[in-house]
Amino acid sequence: MTTSASATARTEQVYHRGPIPTGARDDVWLRSRINQLLLDAVRSPVVTVVAGSGYGKTCAMLDFLRGYNAFTTWIQLSEHDNIGTRFWENFTHTIALYDQPLADRLIENGFPQNGSEYDKYLAIPEDAIAPHEKHIVVYDDFHLLHDPSVLNFIEMCIYSPFPNITTILISRTEPTINFSGLMLKGLVVNITESELRFTEDEIAAYLHKIGVTVSADSIAAISADTEGWAMAVNLMGGALKKNPAREGHARAAMKSNILRLLESEVFNVVSGRLQRFLIQLSLIDYLAIGLVEQLAEDPTLLEELKTINAHVRPDSQVNTYLMHHFFLDFLRQRQNLLSDQEKRDTWLAAARWCDDNDYKIDAVSYYERAGAYQPIAQIVFDMSMQIPAVAANYLLRVLENAPKTAVKDVAIFPRMCARLLLSLQRYDDALRLAQQTVKEYEARPVTAFNDCVLAGMYTTLGYVGMLYAPMSESYDFDRYFKQADECYTRHPFEVPALTTSGYVGLCVSCVGSTRKGALEEYVEAVARSVPYVVHSAGGCMAGADELARAELY
Repeated sequence: MTTSASATARTEQVYHRGPIPTGARDDVWLRSRINQLLLDAVRSPVVTVVAGSGYGKTCAMLDFLRGYNAFTTWIQLSEHDNIGTRFWENFTHTIALYDQPLADRLIENGFPQNGSEYDKYLAIPEDAIAPHEKHIVVYDDFHLLHDPSVLNFIEMCIYSPFPNITTILISRTEPTINFSGLMLKGLVVNITESELRFTEDEIAAYLHKIGVTVSADSIAAISADTEGWAMAVNLMGGALKKNPAREGHARAAMKSNILRLLESEVFNVVSGRLQRFLIQLSLIDYLAIGLVEQLAEDPTLLEELKTINAHVRPDSQVNTYLMHHFFLDFLRQRQNLLSDQEKRDTWLAAARWCDDNDYKIDAVSYYERAGAYQPIAQIVFDMSMQIPAVAANYLLRVLENAPKTAVKDVAIFPRMCARLLLSLQRYDDALRLAQQTVKEYEARPVTAFNDCVLAGMYTTLGYVGMLYAPMSESYDFDRYFKQADECYTRHPFEVPALTTSGYVGLCVSCVGSTRKGALEEYVEAVARSVPYVVHSAGGCMAGADELARAELY
């Protein structure tokens, strides 16, 4: 990529680059003033770009980075990134676009949620980041983040010991993280709406590049009307290019209601089929290219979509379509034009794509909107027995808020609620749920469905009994595992593959009594339980009796 003379003079050497959003753009938006501002800014470890929707924050940064010699990682954020697990999926998927081995190491390490885990994380990029290379990390739409664990991770990254990394936060509001120490040292550069506004000279240059000629008085009037707002300048330019004689009409329409200008100059000029498709896309948070192609079905629809690439454009580097926030708000106001079935079909398609591509939290969100709870329960069913607390809390809220009519035919639903409660160490709640469900289903006829429900609840009672043994001094929990196995034997059902990984814990023997023989009684209860659990849970707890005896000895 060609680098400007000034950038070349200010940059020590050309290095390889990571993927940044590309899309169908040309040089009509390039502004040397903004590029020079950013060139000076990225010498600092932190740059904030804070402005409202439509000020060209992202475009300005993209235009600069395409002419700047640095290795760039661009993280596109969404509301779903407030769940640490999902944020880590997004973060590592982005890393994988240019360094799969590094991404694999990060995935294996997991999302760091405390100081010691972050130290382990830090050792990974320390191997991958050469000290003589300039690195830029961009977090776009930072204003969407509010989860403390995610914000804390980014804050720790900002304070990382890598002097060659600059972190850029693109946001509609002031970032809610603490880098006051760096600010006091003058190491944070803030770029605001004032710097991003188009000057009269820049408006004139932009109109000239797109082939629109207007008087100096008109430039001044357009500048006053738009206040240098990039979105309005773009819409005004498009309207004048189509009909230069209608300058007064375009200005009046924009001054009265910018949404009407979007409607008249963008939305109404495309086919009804594309209009409906655009509204469908506004239902989706992450517009993956594969998902958009799947929804479009007809390639000619995607070809027509290219005609409005200033507002919606594909980005092959990060595998997504980027939609301007203001245009997205415009489309969301028209979602009532879709039928309930059209909305449900769109959310289901998005959920299946996310599920297939390991965006599990996103998949759950879309399934919930579509009212499809069987696949949500299945996602939990297929998860590890140890689910991170943030993800477990989110999943439990989804299941607890499910309409009873939507889950009455989902046999594993109560079992998954109990598993999440156990993951969150809410043992009393898990016990109450299991007891209530057992009481209800024991009164029902013996069927495959009822046996599946009962097996899950008996298993829950067995595990809670094991956990409560130090307090209760009761070592008869094996009877619940036996009842679960009887249900499974009558009507075998699918067993989660990950439950076969074996016992996970500091120890097997959970005994709190000093009474002589208590340990032996507990070990015998474990030994009685193991055959039942191994049979009905796909091999789970295999060898736990031998380990318990070893601990006893």
